[in-house]
Amino acid sequence: MLTGQPPLGCLTWWRMTTAARLLRTSDAPLRSIAAQVGHTSEFAFANAFERTHGTAPGMCRRAS
Repeated sequence: MLTGQPPLGCLTWWRMTTAARLLRTSDAPLRSIAAQVGHTSEFAFANAFERTHGTAPGMCRRAS
């Protein structure tokens, strides 16, 4: 499939899209969701999420 993005960009998009879905549909702790999408650090996950979605993971959860 051609997306026009480099492979790492596609992987990041997939991880953050999955994370957003988990934040909206589960009450799992942030560290658990971070691990499920491949991040070993909750802090790094939160930074990546905010960079791609423009909002913090906690705000995304509260908005749903």
